[in-house]
Amino acid sequence: MVDVANSFAVTGVKTHLWAPYKVATWKTIPAAAKTPKGNWYDDYGGYVAIGYTAAKVKNPPKSFADLLRPEYKNEVGINTTPTEAGAAFAAVLAASIANGGSLGNINPGVNYFKKLAAVGNFVPTKADPATVENGTTPIVIWWDYLMESEIAAKLPHWKTVIPSDGSYAAFYTQAINRTAPHPAAARLWEEFLQGRRQCPAACAVPRRRRTSSGCHDRWEVGGCPASRRW
Repeated sequence: MVDVANSFAVTGVKTHLWAPYKVATWKTIPAAAKTPKGNWYDDYGGYVAIGYTAAKVKNPPKSFADLLRPEYKNEVGINTTPTEAGAAFAAVLAASIANGGSLGNINPGVNYFKKLAAVGNFVPTKADPATVENGTTPIVIWWDYLMESEIAAKLPHWKTVIPSDGSYAAFYTQAINRTAPHPAAARLWEEFLQGRRQCPAACAVPRRRRTSSGCHDRWEVGGCPASRRW
């Protein structure tokens, strides 16, 4: 089986790469997260979020608009340039939505980051756990589940919030390769991943609408922010 970006999964249908298969929990997967014939289905993903060091950022930002305030001067970073990483490009998409744009019109997002730099709040460096820890980027725009697993795991004062003015999510997609040497094993693995009691790692949001208490309970124990719980 494969775990790929949704765009590649869609292309794979057109080039006949996948072997259709519907898991036992098929009906619980939202229609927008699968193909009618079972060629592929989304499994996990997350939201573009604003993360911050609570010990330093005393007045937490709650939106993209908030990040333009003078109090965040030289504090805001993204994980690299938008032309090099999907996460950074997603940050631009989310900022675009927050400023009247859309997935088909990202100019408002581009202009937003220009303004963020112009007011002196944007830090032109690759934001990561190290830059957060040394204080270079106490505020980061990144995937929420990656911040939970890579930053919050090391820094107990790290918090995340989904921007109130620009909510954007993306999911990884799974499919079974038509030429898989052991297709039955691939189908069994999909049953495990899409099973009622299976929860994604690192606080990623499951694409299937889970109603069992198992996932919810494990998420709370794992420390996922309230905004992420179903």
